[in-house]
Amino acid sequence: DAVLVHGYSHKTMRLALRWAHNNGVATLVFGDSNLNNKRSLLKRIAKRIFVSRILSRISACLAISEQNEKYYRHYNVPKNRIFRTPFPIDESIYRETLTRKEKIREKMRMELGVSPDTFIVLTVGKIIDYKRPYDIVAIARIFRDHPASRKISFLMVGDGPLHEECKKMTYREGLDVIWSGFVNVDKLPSYYAASDILLHACDIESFGLVVPEACCLGLALVLPEGMGAIGQTGVAQPGYNTLTYPPRDVDKAAIQLRSIIENPEKFSAMSQRSMQLYAENNMSRTVSGVRAALEFATEK
Repeated sequence: DAVLVHGYSHKTMRLALRWAHNNGVATLVFGDSNLNNKRSLLKRIAKRIFVSRILSRISACLAISEQNEKYYRHYNVPKNRIFRTPFPIDESIYRETLTRKEKIREKMRMELGVSPDTFIVLTVGKIIDYKRPYDIVAIARIFRDHPASRKISFLMVGDGPLHEECKKMTYREGLDVIWSGFVNVDKLPSYYAASDILLHACDIESFGLVVPEACCLGLALVLPEGMGAIGQTGVAQPGYNTLTYPPRDVDKAAIQLRSIIENPEKFSAMSQRSMQLYAENNMSRTVSGVRAALEFATEK
């Protein structure tokens, strides 16, 4: 009845779209593009021609976020051909973790060697340059030099080329940073359950699947401006469950973190809002969006 492609940058995807177009089969596109990436004027002109032409032939666009929806509108996709389908996570394992969160939290903190009253600031992702691991180290350094009223530990979950270098740096400087190394996806929910705030640092992030994962388990969010998951209608809403900072501005990031850590009521409210926003943008809404798009695309 329809062909679903994940983007159109690869030749295989474009060939699939061409086949569907030539054979009268409906097409749906799913991707994470947004308008936040900086491009030269020449690239913007070329993209306007290329993308607009491709999207004009798509029956329906599945928008994973507010930023993604703006991208489609920018390239002249009519509003009635855009269907909100929040980026899905492995919801069953996160929901199951949520039902036993306190027990899992206690067990994981014991394994990590972190006391129950310590505030854990979590970062999840590859330890590579554009993910800005040195920014996390710098923020940990700020809190070492200017402690908050509560004890704070930074938890880095992931591996990558800069892992050993960053790890040695934190050990050498006596920074309270825990390095887990690589963690399999089925174990990740336990690390979220043990944590309080998700701190993400990056130059460019089209969406950030860690955001809905963190929201499902009630973490407050501190994210760099321009991140694709941020918006007034998604899981990361500024001033509600999310505080933002300019990318690479570690001082501002530290200020935002401190404002949550020093205010228990604020943290509690942000945590509850994260779970509420995930419930509004969960797998059920994704399925409903895909169904609505299919009905629209195949009724023509």
